[in-house]
Amino acid sequence: MTRSSWLLAMGTLWFVCTPGCGPDAPVKRTRLPQDESAQRHHNYSAAWIYAIGEVDSLGSTECSKAANLLEGEINCNARICRYPRELARDYLASCQTAGGSKQVSRVQELLPKFEGRSQEPAVDCTEKAIGWITQGCGKNGACEEAVQRWATRCASVVQSPLTVQILERVVENSLAEPRRVKIDVHGCEDFTKDLRAGESCSKLLECENALPKAEQYVLRCSESKRHAVPLRDAFSIAHVQLGADREFKPIALTNRKVLVDDVPGLLILSDNSGFVYKVCGDLVADLGSYLELRQKCVKGDVVLLRALPRKDGPELAIVTVDHESDEMYTTAYPSLSVKGEASQRETRALERLSQALKSASSSNLSGWLAELNIAYAAMPLSLRGTERISQLFKQSDASLVAPLRDLADAKLQVVRQRKSELEMAAFLRRALRLPFSDVTMAGAVEWGAASDLSELAVGSDLKLSYASYSEKLLDFQQKTIKTKFRGTERFAEFMSSANQQSKACAIAQQKNSEALTAFDICTGGEKACTADERKELWNQLVAARSQWRVARAREIVLRVSAGTDDRSSSACSHL
Repeated sequence: MTRSSWLLAMGTLWFVCTPGCGPDAPVKRTRLPQDESAQRHHNYSAAWIYAIGEVDSLGSTECSKAANLLEGEINCNARICRYPRELARDYLASCQTAGGSKQVSRVQELLPKFEGRSQEPAVDCTEKAIGWITQGCGKNGACEEAVQRWATRCASVVQSPLTVQILERVVENSLAEPRRVKIDVHGCEDFTKDLRAGESCSKLLECENALPKAEQYVLRCSESKRHAVPLRDAFSIAHVQLGADREFKPIALTNRKVLVDDVPGLLILSDNSGFVYKVCGDLVADLGSYLELRQKCVKGDVVLLRALPRKDGPELAIVTVDHESDEMYTTAYPSLSVKGEASQRETRALERLSQALKSASSSNLSGWLAELNIAYAAMPLSLRGTERISQLFKQSDASLVAPLRDLADAKLQVVRQRKSELEMAAFLRRALRLPFSDVTMAGAVEWGAASDLSELAVGSDLKLSYASYSEKLLDFQQKTIKTKFRGTERFAEFMSSANQQSKACAIAQQKNSEALTAFDICTGGEKACTADERKELWNQLVAARSQWRVARAREIVLRVSAGTDDRSSSACSHL
C-alpha cells in the first residue's frame, strides 16, 4: 500500500463509522516496518481516533493534546468516564517517550480515577451519549438536533469535553455531505439568562433582537414533544414575541401554578396565572396607565395571556374578556386583578373620598352629598370600616360644621312630615347613629332612602361638626318623642322587618356569589363560554350586585332604626 493510499484509507475511517465503531471496538492500525517506532503498533480505541485521529508519526504534539484532554475529564461522571479511561490507556501505550516523564506520571495518576468512575451506576445523560456513540447517529445527521439538546441539558452533568468531541465526530460521520459540526455546550441556565436579558425589550427593534434568544431557549430547553416550558419563562417568551409583533401561538407549559416574580414590562395577575396585554385595544405599559385605560374603557375588552388547562397539558394562551365598565369588570372578575392593583385602587379611592370631603364648603348640600356618595360607593370593601376612612373624616371635621348643620335641617324637614311617633323615633335613631342615612344617590334627603353612605357611623370622628348636627336632632327628639317602644309589640314588628331584610340580603349575596363564580369559571378556561352565555351571566351579575348593595344598606338602616347596631348578626356586613 502506498503512503497516499494509506492516508486516504485513514481519512475515510475518520469520516465513516458504522455501528460497533465505539471505544470498546479497537481499530487496528496498519503495521509498519520493524525499524519504525513500536509506539505505532498499538490498537487504538475509537476515543483516541475521534479525539486525536490516526497520524503517521506520533509525537509530542499528539501526546500533549491527549494529556490536555484528560485534564479536562477530571470531573467526568459515571459510565461516561469510559472514554477518558480508554484515551488514558492509549496514551500510556503510545506516549511513554513522546509524552515526557511528568506528563506520563500525571496520566498514570488519572487513569485509576477514570476506571473507578466508569463503573458507577448509569444516569440518563450518560446513557444517551453512549447510545449514539456505540450505535451511530442514523443517516445524514439525523441525531444532530437531539445531540445538541443533550449537550444543553447534559454537558454540565457529565463533565466530559471529550465526550462532546466524540459526539461531534459521530454526527459528522453520518453526514452525506461532509462538514464540520460544533456542539454548543451552553446550558439551560445560560439560555435562561439570555432570555431574561431580552425580556425587558420595550420597542419593536429591541424585541426583534431578543427573539432569536427566546427561540433558542424553546429549542434547547423545552420539555417533551410539546416543547413545554415553565410558566415564568413562558411569560418572557410571550413578551418578546408580542413586542416583536409576531403572531402569538399558545405556549405549552410544564406547570400552571407557580409564584412569579415581577417581569419587566408585564402586569402579572395576582394569582400568577398570566398577564394583561391590552385594554380596549391599547397596549398596557404599567399599573398607572392600566388603571387609567380601565376607567376610559366602556363596552370594550381586556386581552390577557393566561395559563389554561388543556387535554394535552396546560398552555399559556390569549384570553379576551368583556369590559363593560371598570367597576363591573372589577366586580365580575376578582381573579383577574393584577399585582399591586388592590393597593393602588385603595390609594385612589381614598384620594377621591378626600377630594369629595373637601368640596363640602364649595358645593350646595345635595351636590356635595351626591359627590360624596359616588366617591364612597366606589370604595373597595377592604377599606370600609377601617381606620383609614376614619382619619379622612377626622381631618375634615372643621370644614364639615356648616354642611352637617344644613343636613340636620334637611332631616328635620323630612321627619316633621310624619305623624307616627314610632316612625319619627326610628328616623331620629338612625339619623343620630348614621348621619348619611335617608340620603339618595343624587344627594336628596328622603324618608327611607338607602345608599352605600348609609352605613357610615362617623359621629366619633367628627367631634365639632357632629356636635352641631346632633344638637338640633336631639332637641327635636326630646321635645317630640315621649313613648318608649323597646319591648313593645310595635318594636317587635320593627325588628321582624329588619330580620326579613337580613334574609333578603342573604339571598342577594348568594346570587351575587354564584354569578361571580360562574364568571370565574368562564374566564378561567374550565368551561367554554359563548358570547350569549357571557352576556346572560353578565346581566345576572349586574342584577345581583345591585340587589345586594341596596339590601345591605337597608338592613343596616333598619337595624339601627330599631335601636340595635349588632353587625355580628347582620347577613350582609361583608360580601
